[in-house]
Amino acid sequence: MNFLITIFSTTGIFVSFMLNLTPIPSLIKANKTRDISEISHLYFIMASANYLNWCLYATKVDLLGPLINNLIGLCFTIAYIIVYHKIKGDIWKFGPVYFGCCTCISLIMFKVFPSDLLGLLSVGLSALQYMAPIEQIKPALMNKDHKYIDIFIIPALMSNAAVWGFYGFLVHDWFIIIPNLMGLLFSLFQILVYAWAQGFLPHLTFSWLANKIREKPIKMTEDDAIEFHNNV
Repeated sequence: MNFLITIFSTTGIFVSFMLNLTPIPSLIKANKTRDISEISHLYFIMASANYLNWCLYATKVDLLGPLINNLIGLCFTIAYIIVYHKIKGDIWKFGPVYFGCCTCISLIMFKVFPSDLLGLLSVGLSALQYMAPIEQIKPALMNKDHKYIDIFIIPALMSNAAVWGFYGFLVHDWFIIIPNLMGLLFSLFQILVYAWAQGFLPHLTFSWLANKIREKPIKMTEDDAIEFHNNV
């Protein structure tokens, strides 16, 4: 059993490392075009909070694999947030406030919160991290355009969730199992929407959801309106 735990922990760290590399192409493109509209900022924010909380939980319950994994992820997401806001031009406004708050809150949580409470919080933050890319689903459905969905990230999220979910089963930790099971489901939904937007699925698969979103009043630029009508 210990051998399997080591194997899945090592595999999980490797898969997570590859996952953490997936935003790089999108950030390089955004840096060239100075356009950050196709990047999920919410994903980076939730990922950094999630990784930080998992580091606290793994330290409390003495799980070395998840601790190493989440420390690596935290370093990557901090770097991506810095790059994102450097492109946006507000790094000195956003950075000190966000990272200062995260540091203070994490120190208080580690001292005050028991491991079970940190575990429950980790479940919630993991679910929010997996859900974060879904913010790009709305424009993808409205325009039937796959460009709003980062296809590099989602398969990596699925693989990561599968490996760490099985690791959680091996160590009998429901705080690890539950969020990764949710991650599998969220990632599958996004892949289905991506395939639909590419035309690989029947038109009616998500048409009811797309039509429901279109019924809501939204503000569009002239270019957005032309693109919307061309894709209807």
